[in-house]
Amino acid sequence: MDISRLHQRNELLLNSANDGIYGLDLDGRATFINQSAARLLGWEPESLIGKPLHSIIHHHRADGRPYPSEECPNCAAYRDGQSHQVNDDIFWRKDGSSFPVESASTPLMEGDLIKGAVVTFRDITQRVKDEAKLRHYQSNLEKMVESRTEELSEVNKDLRDFVYIV
Repeated sequence: MDISRLHQRNELLLNSANDGIYGLDLDGRATFINQSAARLLGWEPESLIGKPLHSIIHHHRADGRPYPSEECPNCAAYRDGQSHQVNDDIFWRKDGSSFPVESASTPLMEGDLIKGAVVTFRDITQRVKDEAKLRHYQSNLEKMVESRTEELSEVNKDLRDFVYIV
C-alpha cells in the first residue's frame, strides 16, 4: 500500500470515530484533529492545526479559575510519557460555551522517545444530566422513606400505648 493510500485510510478511520480525537506535538500544538472533535468544539479542523489546543479548548476550569497547561493531564502525556484519564472535566467551544467531557491522553512514542500525545474525548452532557436526575430522585425517595418511617414509628408508639393500657 502506498503512502497516500495509507494516509487516506488513516484519515478515514479517524474521521469515522464518534469520539473526538486530536494529536499534540511536544509544544502542545495540534497535529491532527478528527471531524468529531472539530464538530464538538465548534471549529473547522484545519483552523486548529498548529495551534496550542490547551489555551483554546481547556483554558479554564468549570468554576472559572484558569487552568494552566502545566496542570493539565492531557498535556502531561507528552511531558511524562504516561497515559492519563479524566472522567469529569470540561472543554470550551469556539462560541465560548463549555461542555463536560471525559478524556484520555496517551503519549505518542517512537522507540523510547516521546513525540507528542493523542487525546480522545467524549461529550458526557447527557450522562451528567442523567446523574443529576438520578440524585434528585434518590433524594426524593430518601425523604419519602424518612417520612413514612416517622409515620410508622408514630403508629407503633400508639399501638404500644394501646396494648399497655389494655
